[in-house]
Amino acid sequence: MPGCCAQVDIEHNTSDGKEGQENQPDEVDDQHEGRGRVQGRKEESRRDDEARRNHKGKGCEGEYPPPAAPYKPFAGIGGGIASFLFGGWDLSLTALALMMAFDYVTGFLAAAKEGKLNSNVGFWGIVRKAGTFIVVSAIYWMALNALPDAKQAVAVRDGVAIAFFFTEGVSVIENCGRLGVKIHPIVRQAVNQLRQKGEEKNGGQNLS
Repeated sequence: MPGCCAQVDIEHNTSDGKEGQENQPDEVDDQHEGRGRVQGRKEESRRDDEARRNHKGKGCEGEYPPPAAPYKPFAGIGGGIASFLFGGWDLSLTALALMMAFDYVTGFLAAAKEGKLNSNVGFWGIVRKAGTFIVVSAIYWMALNALPDAKQAVAVRDGVAIAFFFTEGVSVIENCGRLGVKIHPIVRQAVNQLRQKGEEKNGGQNLS
């Protein structure tokens, strides 16, 4: 009987050893699977970080686009009006508008210095500036209906705008002289010549 018990114990231990060996590969597989999951999470996290960086770099591309600038609707309306009245807004009209602003500001300051400041005169000065753009628009539309090509009408419009531009420039220089800015005689002579040329182009009439 003792021998039988010993044999049973040996067989039991042997079976336990075999079961341990059989379970060992399962534990190794579980370890590999756990490592794979961790690496997968790290890879997903890395891809998410790259996606966020790309989203920040692109700025306008993404799920939520940035809000439109508040001035864009007004810019679109202004561009449509300019295109209708003048055939577009380009450098010649920008230069004319800028010179008109210079003329109005310098004329206002010169009148204030001389004690001749008058709100009524200032109001009609603004009306005169607006009338200048009305003339430019009217000539553009007349040229658009008289000439076969719209580009030729734009060229005529540019010529008229440039003529008014030089007249406004002459007035700006004169206003600066009234403010006490020292103007060289050569500059004054050039101003007078420009004024004469402007009057000749408009049938001897002063555009200012």
